Amino acid sequence: MKSTALIPSEFPIWLEFPVIWGDLNAHQHLNHSTYIKWFETAQQEYFRRLQTSDEEHKNQGLMVASMESNFVYPVTFPDQVKVGIKVKEFDDQRIKMISKFYSTKFNTLVAFFSSSIIHYDFNLGETVTVPQLMWDNIIRLEKSVPSEN
Repeated sequence: MKSTALIPSEFPIWLEFPVIWGDLNAHQHLNHSTYIKWFETAQQEYFRRLQTSDEEHKNQGLMVASMESNFVYPVTFPDQVKVGIKVKEFDDQRIKMISKFYSTKFNTLVAFFSSSIIHYDFNLGETVTVPQLMWDNIIRLEKSVPSEN
């Protein structure tokens, strides 16, 4: 298998998850639903670090509009999986994120995900423009990625 090792500077947010025996499928591989749970956890951590709560936008929030998953290599027990996440691009109403999953046992890429997230007003029931404060904080967070020297 060709190794595609983790590059720490690729993502501003990294989380690490243990592979739990109960998360394996009948083939003794990590079940796809666990990857989705970890991806959602990484997204939530990313947006938590943005610190964008304000009174003006209290009835607004983020919703996943679409998600794509790609599985590269099976993960087995025992292992630890590192998940990196970042914003790939954004416009007035959408944020596109990407994430990569790495096995620490095999030191290789095992999956990658992408998602499109909308900013939603729950009172109006519609997609709305992402607040400027959120854009500013996304740019700040993305620039915080240490460079590889």
